[in-house]
Amino acid sequence: NDSKFSGAQWEEYKENKAWHLDFSKAGDSKVKVYIKFKNDFEMESVAVSDDITLQIVSGITINNDSTYTASRAVTLNIFSENADEMMISNNENFNSAVWENYAETKNLTLPTGSGPFTVYAKFKNSSGLISKVYSDEIMPQPINPSITIADGAQYTPTRDVQLTLTASGSKLQMKLSEDSTFSGIDWQTYLATPAFQFSTGEGTKKVFAKIKNDFEIESSVVFDEIIPQPINPSIIIANGAQYMPTRDVQISLNALGANLQMKISEDSTFSGIDWQTYSSTPSFQLSTGDGTKKVFAKIMNDFEVVTPVLNDDIIIDTTPPTIVLSITPDSGITNETDFQFDPTGSSDNLSPAEDMQVRYDYENDGSYDTQWQALQVGSKKWEVGGGNKTVKMQLKDGGGWAVETTKTVFVNTRPQCSFTATEDANNPKLWYFDASASSDYEDGENIEYRWDFDGNGNWDTGWLTQHTISYEYANEGDYNVKLAVRDQQSLVSEKIVQVIGIPTMTDQDGNVYKIVKIGDQWWMAENLKVTHYRNGDAIPSVTDNTEWMNLSTGAYCAYDNDNGNVATYGLLYNWYAVDDSRDIAPAGWHVPTDAEWQILVDYLGGGDVAGGKLKESGTEHWDSPNTGATNESSFSALPGGQRYDEYGGLGSGCSWWSSTETNSTDAMGRGLKYDTSDVYRGGGNKRSGASVRLVRN
Repeated sequence: NDSKFSGAQWEEYKENKAWHLDFSKAGDSKVKVYIKFKNDFEMESVAVSDDITLQIVSGITINNDSTYTASRAVTLNIFSENADEMMISNNENFNSAVWENYAETKNLTLPTGSGPFTVYAKFKNSSGLISKVYSDEIMPQPINPSITIADGAQYTPTRDVQLTLTASGSKLQMKLSEDSTFSGIDWQTYLATPAFQFSTGEGTKKVFAKIKNDFEIESSVVFDEIIPQPINPSIIIANGAQYMPTRDVQISLNALGANLQMKISEDSTFSGIDWQTYSSTPSFQLSTGDGTKKVFAKIMNDFEVVTPVLNDDIIIDTTPPTIVLSITPDSGITNETDFQFDPTGSSDNLSPAEDMQVRYDYENDGSYDTQWQALQVGSKKWEVGGGNKTVKMQLKDGGGWAVETTKTVFVNTRPQCSFTATEDANNPKLWYFDASASSDYEDGENIEYRWDFDGNGNWDTGWLTQHTISYEYANEGDYNVKLAVRDQQSLVSEKIVQVIGIPTMTDQDGNVYKIVKIGDQWWMAENLKVTHYRNGDAIPSVTDNTEWMNLSTGAYCAYDNDNGNVATYGLLYNWYAVDDSRDIAPAGWHVPTDAEWQILVDYLGGGDVAGGKLKESGTEHWDSPNTGATNESSFSALPGGQRYDEYGGLGSGCSWWSSTETNSTDAMGRGLKYDTSDVYRGGGNKRSGASVRLVRN
């Protein structure tokens, strides 16, 4: 191991030899080995040498080589290939550091301060060789603080709020204050959602915060701000009523905030009034005496901010009104007399006339017949009934006081005039008249009758007590019969009924039809069933559907080609038969125009109701429900159906031609249905089969 070969002995040459290097005797980690050779001639070579350096491969990382640490307590990760001991220090001079057994990890507490922090390590092997110095550094975790008040709300109704803090680090502490200097504020344990109470007073509120971490590093000051909830107060007395009949009222207050308090008084200075817990609907008793009362209120919130003084007023009326009612005249006739009700003489100590209202119970049955209405003269006409009428009027003033009175008036009714006229079966000039359906509300059966049989304005009888009578006319014809009925109070009602001396028409085939006068028109009361034109030419009968649909000349058919239908429903004709110049109508009669149909419909009240007045009543021929059918016109319309490419509608509907052409293919007509009282107007194809009614010239 030294160039002088001290203590070395000659030994047999070998190509390889194990050798122990003694690094402990070297000044550094480099060691030389010397060798010389001797041959068989005892000749010694010069000494040759080689050297080698021992390396202790080692390293150190803090917290697995992290950039930041939240805590001063860190873990060192240590590695070395051949170290037996190690020395760890927070300073590169290893002051106060001592050798210790090598370990792969070691816990270490970093000093306080802002960093960065460097940890130094060196290693020693079993030969005493010491490695170079290794190191790693780490930074304290940045605190990055933030603060939010009440989840970022714009307003807070209460002084007590919850803060939301964010900060990074370990063993954090915090200071919270409304003072950015934190005067008198001690450090306290960090909370992510601490509670905080603001000071009283109005205006924007700020919270300042700073955070201190495990390294005793203090963050910058952060803050957030919030506005106390505006109170926005209002007051309403008795839901805004103008009047109240009692001193006890309910106040409606509206205010925003928390832990509210209120003062309510009729004195705007609130003298002697203490703060009390806020209620949105407090009860309040006004001072005595009628008249306008004013209530004042003010509200204080959790920040001890007091609102401006609010007020509302109301009129207290504890005195009922004085009611006066006059009715003019004091008697009259049902359905004729307008009784005048005058309540304008009524009065009230506080309410002007425009604030008072009345309503009427005309039968005094406890059910009012009118809504509340203004205090003004009104009218009433009794439309039914008679006798003494007790009328109740209720008067209400602005304060809600209601008083009532009753008045009695006598209402007389005219007798009800009604009679029937029946033709003698064997003598068309002899008629029987029965007025037994006439009546009088007040006098029962004590009524009298007189008759004008020809409607010439001259009464043919005096006043009679019997209700039946007969009369034979000298000549056949049309007559307006008038009946007058008189009650015991000499009130008279009249009614006129038209009777017909010869209600028939005969066509060119000899068929006899009933006829009826409606307004100024004479109409057939049955459907036409003639098979010849006026000149005697036959109208063709066509039963085949295909042939029927290709016609452009006149033709007729029985519904469903069944002649058994003709007696009841007449025949169906295409429009070419209606329009034929040979004339389908007998002399003195013609097929009605569209305008003449409309005159009939209008006379009977219009298209919405005329159908019911035209239709035969009941369901002998019409399908149920035969809506609206009264046959009060005596037109006796029957559901004879129609034909196009096939038959349809028997029992459910009917249609009639007019002589009015719509265009080259269509002509106008009218129709009825079983389920409505309407009259339908519209154009139909000229090839269609429809019924015919004639009107007299």
